[in-house]
Amino acid sequence: MTAPSARRAAAAAFIGTTIEWYDFYAYSTAASLVFGTLFFPPDTSPLVGLMASFATYAVGFLARPLGGLVFGHFGDRVGRRAALVTTLLIMGVATFAVGLLPTYATAGVVAPLLLVLLRFAQGLAVGGEWGGAVLMAVEHAPEKHKTFYGSFAQLGNPAGALLASGLFGLLSAQGEDALREGAWRIPFLLSAVLVIVGLVIRLKVEESPVFERVRESGPAELPVRAALRTSWRQILRGIGALPVAVGGYYIVTTFLLAYSTTDLKVSEQLVLTGLTVASFVELVATVGVAWLGDRLGSRRVVIAGLAGVAVLATPQFLVMDSGSTALIFTVLAVMRLVMAATYGPIAAILAQLFPARARYTSISLSYQVAGAVFGGFAPLACTALLAAFGSVAPVIVLLVVMCLVSIACLRGAPQVRDDVNEQELAPVTDVLITNARVLTMDAARPEAGAVLVRDGVVAALGDTATASAGAHRIDAHGATVLPGFVDPHNHLLSTAESLAAEDASYPTVSTVDELVDMVATAAARTPPGQWIRAFGMDDAKYPEGRPTRQRLDEATTEHPVIVYHVSGHQAVVNSAALSWRGIGSDVTDPAGGRFVRDAAGRLTGMVLDSAMQLLLPLAVEIGCHGPNFHTELPFEQLSAWLRDAGEAYLSAGLTTVADPQVSAREMRVYRAARAGGWLPVRTVAMPLSHQLDALTSAGLAGPFGDDWLSLGAMKFYSDGTLIGGTAAFSEPYGEHGEFTGSLYWAADQLTELVERAARAGWRVAIHTQGDVAMENSLRAIEAGARAYGDDFRPRVEHCGYPTRQHVRRFAGLGVIPVNQPNFLHDSGGDFLRRLGDRAHRLQPIREELDAGLRPVLSSDSFVSSFRPLHTVANAVLRRTREGDDIGGGQAMTVREALRAHTLDAAYALGMEDRIGSLTPGKLADVVVLDADVEAVAAEKLGDVGVAATLLGGRVVHERRPRA
Repeated sequence: MTAPSARRAAAAAFIGTTIEWYDFYAYSTAASLVFGTLFFPPDTSPLVGLMASFATYAVGFLARPLGGLVFGHFGDRVGRRAALVTTLLIMGVATFAVGLLPTYATAGVVAPLLLVLLRFAQGLAVGGEWGGAVLMAVEHAPEKHKTFYGSFAQLGNPAGALLASGLFGLLSAQGEDALREGAWRIPFLLSAVLVIVGLVIRLKVEESPVFERVRESGPAELPVRAALRTSWRQILRGIGALPVAVGGYYIVTTFLLAYSTTDLKVSEQLVLTGLTVASFVELVATVGVAWLGDRLGSRRVVIAGLAGVAVLATPQFLVMDSGSTALIFTVLAVMRLVMAATYGPIAAILAQLFPARARYTSISLSYQVAGAVFGGFAPLACTALLAAFGSVAPVIVLLVVMCLVSIACLRGAPQVRDDVNEQELAPVTDVLITNARVLTMDAARPEAGAVLVRDGVVAALGDTATASAGAHRIDAHGATVLPGFVDPHNHLLSTAESLAAEDASYPTVSTVDELVDMVATAAARTPPGQWIRAFGMDDAKYPEGRPTRQRLDEATTEHPVIVYHVSGHQAVVNSAALSWRGIGSDVTDPAGGRFVRDAAGRLTGMVLDSAMQLLLPLAVEIGCHGPNFHTELPFEQLSAWLRDAGEAYLSAGLTTVADPQVSAREMRVYRAARAGGWLPVRTVAMPLSHQLDALTSAGLAGPFGDDWLSLGAMKFYSDGTLIGGTAAFSEPYGEHGEFTGSLYWAADQLTELVERAARAGWRVAIHTQGDVAMENSLRAIEAGARAYGDDFRPRVEHCGYPTRQHVRRFAGLGVIPVNQPNFLHDSGGDFLRRLGDRAHRLQPIREELDAGLRPVLSSDSFVSSFRPLHTVANAVLRRTREGDDIGGGQAMTVREALRAHTLDAAYALGMEDRIGSLTPGKLADVVVLDADVEAVAAEKLGDVGVAATLLGGRVVHERRPRA
């Protein structure tokens, strides 16, 4: 955004809000000083008259939420500028009309009724004004200066108060009775001139660039519906952040004026002059504290201001009876200085709480509901407290409590960028899918012939579903329609990284020689010194055996090279990679990992599990909590790869994933994608256990988040992998019986860790392969279940080799086996060679089903194919890549496999109430295949394609033209 347009928008926001607040404060000042005697019966006591006057004053605040809704809708649909011009006109007409009103002496009860009506109109106008003015200033502002520019909308408050109190002060100086005899009308009549000036300036400002992008995106749902659906938590947080900025402000101005002049008998002129000076101090300070907010953090500045208000609450009231003009002026000025810190930066904070689509509505609701609750009733409540207790002490306590509430709501408030949120902006139209075999995964209605999607949810099922004329129609041509696939164990960001790296998967690379050639080709196009990374190596299939660093050195000595094993739990590196971290033959194996050596004790370049983290340029340290593949890479690069991977996922019908090993690296990218509206699929982040203490200290535990990005179960590791020889078995395995595996934790350590997590509120997911590890994991789960309580939903990831006794214990604990039948296809031949007959009870899914469990299917991508239909096919077939049977008796039916990859997978994530089945009212994540999967030969299931994918009711992938 150019500086001139930002300055023009800020200036217009300042002038417009100054006029609006001048009109508003002219009323509040008159309400404090004269309306109680002018508009109510003459025999009314001063206190009752003051309370009645404040009641009419409160009417404006009650109207503000309605104004926020009306003009928020107008501003989100028609434009910010048009809404602001309208609010200024309404305010000007209403305020001018107040100056013409008859009093009770001439019109009787009609006078207060007209006063209430015009006050209501003022409230409507202010309700729509503030949010629009803030957005015009903030949305035009450069990214790093939003707090500063947003403060110009806030300047209108002290400037308007300065004008109103200053003018009333001048009029009051003409004599005690001047105001009551008609001078009170002058400030209201003068507003007509100010409104004309404001309109001329406001009409010259360009529309908000963010709104222009919203308008270009096309129509969507009603703003108020979008606001309440996507931002209700932020709206409540915004309301809670504002008690002092709106209500506290009126306590230290309107109530203080009435209390000082009525109860303490302080001169009206003295208090008005003091408030005028204080308003000037706030006016000057507001821009300064906003400038600090851009540099120190806007929340930090506001919280400091709130602390200052709490400290000054008592002195503020005590000095009013001191008789010292200098002391009164000083304390009033200092209080308004710290009030500026609570008010100046809040505009940008609130504006950046909400996505662009319904931002005007959302920010107006937050601010105006807070205004109605805290602002409108603050003077009235304080007056009632004073009358009830005969002291201002309860008022001081109320102000301090308001400060504490504001601080609590501001801490940890989220922030979104001005990037137009694609997930919120994209039009949501009716989608009607017909001529389909809809497998709903809903036991109440298992099948249907059509599905209607409306407003982002499943609206209806059946053969006669109807849609609006503009609906997007999809003819399924008799193919299967399913809920969007859910993958509960999918390393989304690492998959994105692997898709952008060299492909070393089998059979693309089937020998060591081919691996060396691939690395050499990559080195030829890579600048010296840069890392070369490859994924998917399956060295068990290489006729030469494992590759070594010496063989990789043949490809390059000028680049550090790392080739990840298909399991993700080991890798092979060249000499340059070892040198890069200064690793030599004297290196000590870390807990949970190993540097493989030859017979002479020399490093072969093969590294296992936690040893990998000593080699890589890592983004995070995870200790011995698991294999570390969280490579340090530029944020922009990871973001670009995530977008690319998202397109591939959606084209495969995958709409929800759980990333089962999330660190700060992944969360930074996922959070930015969610805030920007381009997170490609619904994502559940499962933090790795090394973060348990940090998350517990912050009071965080899953499930936590929204339907797009949330925290799920915490991930633990018990052992390693079969293919790497690190899965922990009670009996040796391997072609020569050379493996028994290794454990990340001793049994009691794992139990203590899992129990601690469960006590902190975490569900758990434990990587477990061998039977020894399975026993340790089950003991830990038993302890965790006691600590957690009901609905624990413990997960056993991979569930490699549970004994029959283990499966029976699963049933008692409600364990969710998270299976990856792709492993049986990709590495099944190696499993058969290493385990013999034991391989046939790997991932015993049929046994789990017979035990009443809800086993689920997943890919463990990047380790295997992320395409759900590949996973379904392998669960049904249970054949190795070489065509051999591997536990065929444990196979699933097609319908069972589809359920395990949709509804039951959603259950594993705690989302079965929102996704996983095509049930009316659930989120419309839908997949249209290009064949009837139950009519396709099992061997061809993996070849079935995806014709269309809907995510939240939007068509995000479509291969076929519309019918």
